[in-house]
Amino acid sequence: MYDSLGSISVVTGENGIPLQNYTYSPYGSCLNTENDPVNNLCFVGRYGGYKDDDTNLTYFWHRWYDEGDGRWISRDPIGICGGINYYSYTINNSLNRIDFIGTLTLIGIPPIDLIIILFQIQTYGNYCGKWWTGGRFTLFGILKPNWDVEAIDDLDSCCKQHDKGWNDCEERYKCSPNKDIEIAKCKNKKNESFCFCLKNTNAPLGTQKAIYLEGAKGLFCGK
Repeated sequence: MYDSLGSISVVTGENGIPLQNYTYSPYGSCLNTENDPVNNLCFVGRYGGYKDDDTNLTYFWHRWYDEGDGRWISRDPIGICGGINYYSYTINNSLNRIDFIGTLTLIGIPPIDLIIILFQIQTYGNYCGKWWTGGRFTLFGILKPNWDVEAIDDLDSCCKQHDKGWNDCEERYKCSPNKDIEIAKCKNKKNESFCFCLKNTNAPLGTQKAIYLEGAKGLFCGK
């Protein structure tokens, strides 16, 4: 069983009877057990946080985490683009956030629940849809889009151009001192181009393409 952050709270036997309970400090130290021979997936264990009892560190895909100090023991692999503090865990808010891969802080929605939500999102073609690029969900950039995937028609081509434009904005200004402002300005220009493209796209009434086209116009063109 898991808590709201994805940490193991209870381990049960085949009969459902609890074998071990776990309680944690705010930064993940297990308070009621040490050197657990039964389970090495404790703090954020639902998403792969592996506890090494020999070093008392937890591994999250890209980095080792020291739950005693509440910080990473190695620099952020994405450098200053992740913030000026290379070693902080979840921007010092471990009660509401997790970083299950060592490079990405998530707020509120656990990754597994997020994946379920993603597959309920309406998409069209290979590029139209929130977080849908190159024929797959990108999960906030964890999965890199494959721009070699062809658009299926003119509407999908508009979406591809828009997705690539947003991606270019993020790459161009990701290390800028005013990156949030610069990226927002850049994306607004891409949105204007996207709206123009949508207005010059036609679709037979009643088709999925027509429905998606009108929805996109409503979001990006205001009508």
